[in-house]
Parts: sequence; C-alpha cells; structure tokens
Amino acid sequence: MSSPDHTDTAFKEFLSTEETAAWLGVPRYTVEREAREGRLPARKVGRAWRFSRTAILEHFRGSDAHPDRHSPLAHHEQAER
Repeated sequence: MSSPDHTDTAFKEFLSTEETAAWLGVPRYTVEREAREGRLPARKVGRAWRFSRTAILEHFRGSDAHPDRHSPLAHHEQAER
C-alpha cells in the first residue's frame, strides 16, 4: 500500500492562486482580488499568493453568521444554496 502523494491538491495545506480558484470554483482573478482586498485570508510570498486551506475554511465558517454582501465569493456561495 503506497502513501498518499502529498503534492496532490487534496492533501496540500497551502495552495496557489490557481489551486484555490479551482477548489472554490471561482475564477483566478476573483481569488486574487478577494485576497488583495483582505476578504480572503492569504499571504504574499514574493510575487505569488499562498492560501491556507484551514484559514479559508475557518473564514467561511465564521462568515456564515456575518456574510460580506460585497464579496463575489459570498454571492457564489449563496447561489449554490
């Protein structure tokens, strides 16, 4: 039995912009804008954004009580409900 490949996105804690966009089901430019405007937890490493899977999950769990009506991610989430 082989161990899981930790380069697989399903096991990665820190994601790139592209991986985060695919995981959330939104365009890359939305993820970048939300991070830049402080509405999505992220860190800039050099010129690239990095996103913590745990921080994003906690962010969305906490935002259920107080959704940001101006966030495209919030609109995307509401549309799926």
